[in-house]
Amino acid sequence: RPLSKSNSTMPVSTLSFDYVNRLIRIEAGINSEEASFDFILDTGAPTFVTNDVVEQNNLWATEQQTAMDVNGNEQSVWRYNIQSLKIGGQSFKRVKALSNTGVSDMAVLKNRANGGLIGADLMKNAIWKINYGCREITLSTSLDSLNIHDSIKPVKLYLDETGSPWIQAQIGDLPKLDFIVDLGYNGSVLLPEHLLAKPVFNDSLTQQEMLKLSTGFYSEDVQLTYKFIKTFKWGPHVWEDVKASSSGNNTKALLGNAFFENHVLVLDFI
Repeated sequence: RPLSKSNSTMPVSTLSFDYVNRLIRIEAGINSEEASFDFILDTGAPTFVTNDVVEQNNLWATEQQTAMDVNGNEQSVWRYNIQSLKIGGQSFKRVKALSNTGVSDMAVLKNRANGGLIGADLMKNAIWKINYGCREITLSTSLDSLNIHDSIKPVKLYLDETGSPWIQAQIGDLPKLDFIVDLGYNGSVLLPEHLLAKPVFNDSLTQQEMLKLSTGFYSEDVQLTYKFIKTFKWGPHVWEDVKASSSGNNTKALLGNAFFENHVLVLDFI
């Protein structure tokens, strides 16, 4: 999105993260309690908490509803109100979180994070600077405080109906396509299968790999066939030979952590 002069209401805070199976895992505290939990950062899903978080913090459900991830997968859930969720030095107030008995068994969380998912609905209240190389996240409400060099050209960020961020990008000479920036996806570029059959991929090398693919609520072990995007344009930026795959024609176009991991990503939700 355009660089804006937002008034800072949040001091700059920095925290480290673990990079597990190309997913970002951070610690967060609930309602000022000393005990913290591990969460996966996921811009393709709403904020979820496990039963352990609910029980240890005596949270009360307020209503039952249906939650949807970036690929349209639905779950019946209960909504909880969390007074404060602390990430790094920042406290996010009056957080709405979802839960059900199966959250801790989500493949994206199982044996990785005991707290749940930090979703785009919480992340929208700050600017997130994610430095994959340093395994470091900086939180702020002011772009000026992040010391972003003037030579860095921003790309407009949009939000879909679920609150997930998306940008427009172009594959070769194909029309521009909407790509969801999904940090719950551990791959690079995910495309609907019919796009990989376009002539722009005719000369592409192919590569096969077994991968535990995580996107939205679910993960699965799949054998993916990759092709390579010769030129991938995103705003003023151009990448070459970008790895792309598909999990079927019903999938949405996604950009995941494997695409961003060699860069510093700044998501300005404000």
